Amino acid sequence: MTIPTDLPKIFYVEGIDPSDGPRDVVFTLTYNELGFEDKIMVTVVEVELFRDADYTQVLDDWPKSGGLRSPKYIFGKDDPIYVQVKNIGTDPDTAETRYDVVAATSDSGGLNYQDLKETGADTQIFRNSIAERGELLYLYTDDIDDYPVTMDPDKIKVMNEEVLTFWMSIPPIYGTYKRSEDVMVDRAEIGVEWQAEYSRYCGATSIPTARFTEKLHDSIGGDPGLVWFKNIKLHDLDSERSHWNTTNDSAYADSVDMAAWSGHGCGSALYFFTDSDCVWLYRQEIKLGDLDAEWVIFDTCWFLDGTAAKLKADLLSSNPNARSAHMFLGFAKHGENPVGTYWVYTDCGWYFAQRLKVTTIQQAWFDYCENRQYKGCKARVFRPVGPLVDYSNESLAGPGPILVLRDPIASDDWRIHSHLKITPPNPPQ
Repeated sequence: MTIPTDLPKIFYVEGIDPSDGPRDVVFTLTYNELGFEDKIMVTVVEVELFRDADYTQVLDDWPKSGGLRSPKYIFGKDDPIYVQVKNIGTDPDTAETRYDVVAATSDSGGLNYQDLKETGADTQIFRNSIAERGELLYLYTDDIDDYPVTMDPDKIKVMNEEVLTFWMSIPPIYGTYKRSEDVMVDRAEIGVEWQAEYSRYCGATSIPTARFTEKLHDSIGGDPGLVWFKNIKLHDLDSERSHWNTTNDSAYADSVDMAAWSGHGCGSALYFFTDSDCVWLYRQEIKLGDLDAEWVIFDTCWFLDGTAAKLKADLLSSNPNARSAHMFLGFAKHGENPVGTYWVYTDCGWYFAQRLKVTTIQQAWFDYCENRQYKGCKARVFRPVGPLVDYSNESLAGPGPILVLRDPIASDDWRIHSHLKITPPNPPQ
């Protein structure tokens, strides 16, 4: 009797759930005609991602179902990604090191290879934090894999909200990797612009706007908060109307997570000067948040004046399913003699940055109004509300990576939240 020649020579199987231990999945091949039997034991492994050094807090994102996929955590310069794989050891007597066992790619960058070391002899738990080379993975502006240098950290290029894809080495074939895990991530980026020299360029009153915007840029983050990527810092003629217009904001205001502008404004327009003229940027020309911007600050007089319906029509996309920024912060009028926005204190932006370290973003803005503005000043936050998501709790306080909520969409229920300063004293003259 002969063995049939048309039997498949190669079988492919794919694991669904990871193994509880090495070689716990058994395949039995039986040829009944002759009573032959053979067994193959395999292990189903997966890449696990964590955001803490104890490997207890899983790194994931807001899922695609039930809304747009978006990052759940915002990473500063000092926040690594921790990688773990179980049940890949072969020597029970030593704590093994597996080189290039995991490869990662980003939307913007190339391959980054991770070495993993076993936590002890035959623990079957392999981690990048204890590998011989500096294998912790950081989000960065370019790709840096430490091989063959032994001291540099691994950095993977991420320029916007991007998906990291992790691939698992499939032995014994060298260089063969299987897609194992993916997660959407985001870096903590801030960009600011301000205009101050109005009298020089268009005859209006010059104002010390750098006291808020520049100070915010220079003071934000650090211990005990995020260490931010400070992408944009432009002022006067370098701060341009087009950087905030929806047609060209992708490289400027909508390329960072927190964007802030200071200058003259009134009602529903910002007042920009050029080298020869002054121009308005109207609120309906600004559609920030369809890319990276999460929190947008308009440190100018009364820019968030009007009803919630009017703000929604002006600031958000007409596409009801379009992604939007999480929060717009600014000021509105109050009463017949409204108080504008002032920069009397020299530490306005520093103060707001300090409040961000200890409280929510919304409360930090209200605290800035209460403690650095005149009596009668009315701070506003325009944001979505809902029974399951409370954007008022979004915070950058404490060490990163920081938890942020799922990206809102234009059709959400957006409302105005205000704080009116009613108590003296006014800032010093």
